[in-house]
Amino acid sequence: MVIKEVKKKNLVLQILQEENPTNPREWCNLGRMVCGHNRYSLGDEKAKNTDEYGGWDEWLEGEIIKPNNGDVIYLPLYLYDHSGLTMSTTPFSCPWDSGQVGWIYVTMEKAKYELSAPYQDFSKEDFETKVKEYLEGEVKEYDQYLTGDVYQYSLLEINKCPSCSHKHEVVVDSLCGCYGHENIKEFVKDNISEEYLYLVGEL
Repeated sequence: MVIKEVKKKNLVLQILQEENPTNPREWCNLGRMVCGHNRYSLGDEKAKNTDEYGGWDEWLEGEIIKPNNGDVIYLPLYLYDHSGLTMSTTPFSCPWDSGQVGWIYVTMEKAKYELSAPYQDFSKEDFETKVKEYLEGEVKEYDQYLTGDVYQYSLLEINKCPSCSHKHEVVVDSLCGCYGHENIKEFVKDNISEEYLYLVGEL
């Protein structure tokens, strides 16, 4: 579905909603999403043994925060299920169609291995804050996937056939995988050929 387009002479730059975006949980992520829902398969894995605990806090203590894991940095996951799914690390206002659905977490050992270089001089508290920002970013990206907030661009060249009145479209450039409508302009700007950058200013 075309969201927006810019036309200049015989060129058309289109922004389209991506129909089958890649699930970002298939990428190499810092955090691990563990979710439990009786109708949906969410995150990286299904939470096990949730019935043995009195709630998600007890489940976290029993399944994730273990001596052999060392320190763990984590955030809760909340799901709002109404005419579609949306996920956040903070609760939604509606108590009927939303609730906690799991956790996203990473061990301190893994976080230090993955992120130590740029943050090696941080205090433990500041480092944990930075790691939580990464986890929140992963949840936001996953939410964009769930809500269909993923886009692509296509640059078309349209020419009339000299022997007839038909118009012929040629795809000059195209790229998918922009998560979040607020990132579209920068996404196109960073990837489109320099000779077509003037089209991006009108997006």
